[in-house]
Amino acid sequence: MLLNTICFLEKNQGGEQQFLLARKKTGFGQGKVVGVGGKVEDGETIPHAAVRELEEEIGVQIAEKDLKRAARITFRFPARPEWDRIVFVYLVNRWKGDIQSSREVDPFWAVADQIPYEQMWADSAEWLPAVLAGEQIIARFTFAEDNETLAFSEVKPDRDFLWPHLKVLPYFRSLLRAVEANQYLDLDLPQPVLDVGSGDGLFADIVFDFKINVG
Repeated sequence: MLLNTICFLEKNQGGEQQFLLARKKTGFGQGKVVGVGGKVEDGETIPHAAVRELEEEIGVQIAEKDLKRAARITFRFPARPEWDRIVFVYLVNRWKGDIQSSREVDPFWAVADQIPYEQMWADSAEWLPAVLAGEQIIARFTFAEDNETLAFSEVKPDRDFLWPHLKVLPYFRSLLRAVEANQYLDLDLPQPVLDVGSGDGLFADIVFDFKINVG
């Protein structure tokens, strides 16, 4: 599954919060309005990819510490599985350089209540308002056979898996369990679910929104 980044620059202009969008000129999503970002390359960390894409696509430089985590979104395209991807979304309010167009995108500013959702991917209207309002979310979307309309959508608040484990487990086990928990967020588990090698049920209770059928 591909890994991608999306960044939305934000600024306050005349008392209005504005966000940088871009019209995609080439490649995946050509013609649609999107955030600025792209593919995470082999050997590259996700924050580094976000920084690199911003400089390549709109000519601005940012520090990784200025990336504000906003969302983790899983996209599935059953009709085109090679398009499946996990996208990491960030907000950015500090950068250097002048924003400019490139071969990839034409950037433009928009206020939150004037985002052109009708020109974006169908999922955008379901998660982007929450992100622009400052919420941190986790979402999953599955597209229909036409690769345009949605067949499934789920948007939830982002969850802290580390602290619930820290309260009852040693530090090293808590760290491992928190990482493992995040991996499960990208799995579709059709019920009934059989948990092989189950323990006391703590992990399942923290991670899943449903009860494991058999353990």
